[in-house]
Amino acid sequence: NFLEARVTVSSAVFRPAQVVRWIETMIVHGEGDLQGEPFLLRPDQKLLVWQWFEFADEVDAVTGVRLWQFERLYLEAPKGLGKTMLFAALLIESFLGPSREFSPGSPNIPVGANSEDQADDTIWGRVCQILGDRNCPLRPFVTVFDDRVIYADGSPGLMQRVPNNARTVDGGLPTLY
Repeated sequence: NFLEARVTVSSAVFRPAQVVRWIETMIVHGEGDLQGEPFLLRPDQKLLVWQWFEFADEVDAVTGVRLWQFERLYLEAPKGLGKTMLFAALLIESFLGPSREFSPGSPNIPVGANSEDQADDTIWGRVCQILGDRNCPLRPFVTVFDDRVIYADGSPGLMQRVPNNARTVDGGLPTLY
């Protein structure tokens, strides 16, 4: 069961520091000089994680779950500052990490790019590299395909590569991302 790999989170309290700790414990670098090494967030990346995982004051009327403060994250930074790795870590965290307990329903996480080739070269490729790395502690809990990641134990949930064309993913309501 993949839950054994998750940091324990109290159902009453969620703190962004738990996400930071989880990412730095469970996520390893993909291909490159640091392959297999833990992904340690810089202070500016930690701040972004803290801000991203803020709760709004409102509660979902149907589920009774507190809503996230933000629905979209846009980050503009110069090349080489680790945007791809950070977004890949956030995607993996939303699929396997402590924030999942506070998101209603099974995760359905589309990862978009303008083309399949671009997706493979960017965030989606990095997600697959990380989860496929033999040093990644999350590897036994997921099955990684070319175009999707599912839970190894058959639990409902899907992270998938999709083109940036809304007509091709009609009906798939994303959670968190």
